Amino acid sequence: HCVPPGCHPVSPFKTGGRRSEGQTTGRAGEMSALAAVKAALANPPYGATKEAKVASAKTVGKALGGVPDKEIEGVVMGLEAEEQAVLMKYVYRGLEASDGQQSSTLMLRWHGVLTEKAGMGLISRVLSEPDTL
Repeated sequence: HCVPPGCHPVSPFKTGGRRSEGQTTGRAGEMSALAAVKAALANPPYGATKEAKVASAKTVGKALGGVPDKEIEGVVMGLEAEEQAVLMKYVYRGLEASDGQQSSTLMLRWHGVLTEKAGMGLISRVLSEPDTL
């Protein structure tokens, strides 16, 4: 599930002119907020090197930061349960490695919506799972 050495992951923000089924675009060449977050969450790097996990977390952080506040709830509701769990893991990672108040505020915003929509069981599940990001 990791990106092989020497390969560079594709940005979740650009579609390269091609769209998968279900992806919609806003401005030309950009995915919808939901599609960008789903793309960033795909293939989480469980068991990968620290560098791969950091790169993946940065990609997810960029995707989350690109979602307007008014769209966060819709994005969360558009995610499958497993994607919500992966997202919560990234939120906790982001809070651990927070590089400032802006990052913490962003992660806490997503945490609040995830908890409200997916319930407290999501927190228990994520904290009890051995796979970390």
